Amino acid sequence: MILLSHLENYVGIKGTALKRFQSYLTDRSFPVHLGDYSSQSAALISGVPQGSVLGPILLSLYMWPLGQTWRQSKSKEGAHGFCGRARKNLMTGAHKTQLQQSTAAQKH
Repeated sequence: MILLSHLENYVGIKGTALKRFQSYLTDRSFPVHLGDYSSQSAALISGVPQGSVLGPILLSLYMWPLGQTWRQSKSKEGAHGFCGRARKNLMTGAHKTQLQQSTAAQKH
């Protein structure tokens, strides 16, 4: 999960604390309610629980590398350099694979 990777690598959360975040963010499901109708629960494969106190904080931590890339690029390369570097930093290795898997799972 990208967010767990960011918590560990950018924020420095490790050990028991990281395992608690992992437990909080994985193996979740959700139903859809519309009027009197409720669907069966479906696996939630990405995102954070909506309405949670941690949601905005976790979003900020998820986006952290983007802010770092912006600060590094804006004085050196302008907006064009920022876009290329952001794409490279955010879409490498496991991140790209996870995004592709997430997108494929949502189509089915």
